[in-house]
Amino acid sequence: MTEPKLTPGTLYIDRDQDVLSGEWGQYVKIGIVRNDKEASIRNKEHQTGNPRRIHVIFSAESPMVEHLETYLHHIFASRRVLGEWFLLDDNAIQTQVIPIAEALIEKHRTSLEAFIQKAANKSIASSGISREPTDSELALHQQAIDAKHALEILQARQDIIKSKLIQLAKGAGGISGVLDFQKKISRPSLQKSKLKTDHPEIYSEYETLVLGEPKGAFSVKGTSSLKKLDEELYDEKKLMAHSATTDNSDITSPEVERNSTITDLHQAYLENLKAIASADWLYESLKAGLASILHNDDEIKGVVSWKRLAKEESKFDTDSFAKAHPDIYAKYLSSEKITIASIINPSRPYK
Repeated sequence: MTEPKLTPGTLYIDRDQDVLSGEWGQYVKIGIVRNDKEASIRNKEHQTGNPRRIHVIFSAESPMVEHLETYLHHIFASRRVLGEWFLLDDNAIQTQVIPIAEALIEKHRTSLEAFIQKAANKSIASSGISREPTDSELALHQQAIDAKHALEILQARQDIIKSKLIQLAKGAGGISGVLDFQKKISRPSLQKSKLKTDHPEIYSEYETLVLGEPKGAFSVKGTSSLKKLDEELYDEKKLMAHSATTDNSDITSPEVERNSTITDLHQAYLENLKAIASADWLYESLKAGLASILHNDDEIKGVVSWKRLAKEESKFDTDSFAKAHPDIYAKYLSSEKITIASIINPSRPYK
């Protein structure tokens, strides 16, 4: 998960019912509709062609509805069967899903102003002022550091689980229901720096210098690296990542069948998604709070820094250059690159 998008909308939970017998289905769908589109309209879309009647059993509005959906998908990942469908009975919906959703919606509303201010501050040039922190800012900063470190540890453990699963799939095309290897192709692109060095006069014909919007990286100060937080965990993560490198030729081979070791690792991965989702939200909301109180200052000493400067940017008209100089364009194209992505299934489509 990343910084929540400020997209308002409605979260809905659907359950279907057999038209003839009246029997309720065992699965629920946790989905969203953005902005002003009503959940009932989306429900009608799902109903088309479906012989079972779909009922909206819960709906609620959120100012960050995409984050709400992803958060719930992660919290209940171990009960996720396929896509947005979860194996959850009515008791679990009433005692777990709805209370968690409502609690997060309240947090969204409470933090909304800070996220809006942070978004606005991105395009404001900073003043060059470096000021001392207040006591409340120091307290908020310490909370952010603690949250960042907790998230770092959780993510490292997740990376280790993923590496173990990749290692178990070596020499195969994945693991049935658990892990897929996907080939990703990076298309050739123009090597502009090399072109500019070799043909500066031609390059300048298609280059335009413009003053860009203020930009700069927001940084929370005082955080520690994983190595300093837990050197043993750092070493394990590094070792496992090295041993889990994927051979491109493996992905066309048959998949590995699941065994108890694999399913236990996958279960641990899905359970960890829950902890990561909670830790990630806490850190992002604390960051937004710090960013919003910084306003247009460069930094709060020892707490955060955010230098935003409007710099001259180079815009190169690649299309015009390619048409005017096709031979040179072809010469400076990078090679196509093929990489293999390892995708852990965020659901459990098996018993």
